[in-house]
Amino acid sequence: MRCRIGNKLKIFFLIAALSYTTFDSFSQFYVGGKLCVGSAAPNIPPMSNAQSADCSEPTAFFDTEKKATAWLWDFGDPTTVADVSTLRNPKYNYAAPGKYIVTLTRTLNGTLQAPVTKEITISSPPTQPLLFNKKKGDTTVCDGKTVKLDPYKHQLGIAPKGARFLWYPKGQTTQTIDVDSAGCYSVEVFDTLGKCSRTAQINVKFCLQQSGGGGAEKWYFGKGATLDFQSQGSVLPQDTLADSGDLFGNT
Repeated sequence: MRCRIGNKLKIFFLIAALSYTTFDSFSQFYVGGKLCVGSAAPNIPPMSNAQSADCSEPTAFFDTEKKATAWLWDFGDPTTVADVSTLRNPKYNYAAPGKYIVTLTRTLNGTLQAPVTKEITISSPPTQPLLFNKKKGDTTVCDGKTVKLDPYKHQLGIAPKGARFLWYPKGQTTQTIDVDSAGCYSVEVFDTLGKCSRTAQINVKFCLQQSGGGGAEKWYFGKGATLDFQSQGSVLPQDTLADSGDLFGNT
């Protein structure tokens, strides 16, 4: 009798475990994108892809249940009744920072399932970083061998409290970096939660510095004519084409 009861209990717990695992696997949904306040909410519909130039990337939602055939999302925004969607993977712009309870009700195999919920935190974007007072631009440096890039120089170097930094292309995490070579540099500044960010980008050029794309430092024209772009008063080398006459003949 004990053996039979033990087997029945094992089968019961096994079925219960499988049932729980199956329910948990399809009860979840994924939240992606920048969990950041969007300037488009709530006037623009939730399914819109409209974004501003800053941190108005909408929060994205993904249903992980592949067999679901219908969806009803409630994004938990108390400021509007338009915070719903019937898309499988909708997007929504939240108008204010805070905690929100997102609810998803699916239809699976023709049956309406019990609602599942998830709490998310939406944060405010950091103050817009600028490089040479621009979000994106170019600059040419002619009065030094290096230049310091500070995304908050326009704020006397005072960055938002708790902000974190990520520079490209080398991955520095300091507020400022010293640049000594031409190239494109950008910085992404994250809020304290690290899920809401803004970026700035600058293309830096140095006077008399060879660009990354290559280029001749000396041009030879024949008959000893030489043009050296980096000469500083030293004697120029003899043109290797001096004995070849004109390269192109008479003009």
